[in-house]
Amino acid sequence: MQHTDNQTDKLVRNERRGVWLALIVVLVLASTLVLGSDTRRALLQALAIAIVFAIIWLGQQRTRGMKNAIRERRDAVMRDELRQSAITHACKWAFFTVLGALASFCLLSVLVTISVPGQLVAALVIALAATAFLAVFLLLDRG
Repeated sequence: MQHTDNQTDKLVRNERRGVWLALIVVLVLASTLVLGSDTRRALLQALAIAIVFAIIWLGQQRTRGMKNAIRERRDAVMRDELRQSAITHACKWAFFTVLGALASFCLLSVLVTISVPGQLVAALVIALAATAFLAVFLLLDRG
């Protein structure tokens, strides 16, 4: 029984590391949007995109090599009620965070003249939603 619990804990830790890494990548991408230098921004975005593709490739390689029993245990752990509840609450928090941010931006733009390109606002809203989702998910998911 102890062996199964250790494997379950290891699976949860690996998944949480992946979520932390995704949060870091989203924050790096969002920070590149705010930078002034186009060259620096392009280099950081290329680096972040390379990191994302490397993570996806490594995840697929790890999943292919897993035995069926380990894969079934992983699916059971990752699709349980606690994780689904954490995902649901994280989606709600991200949705309301984005609504609040957009409403604040609209009110602020009425009071103060803001000259920000629409693409930047859209990208920052997407980054805010992803950050809010990942942060709340990390807080609510079992550790």
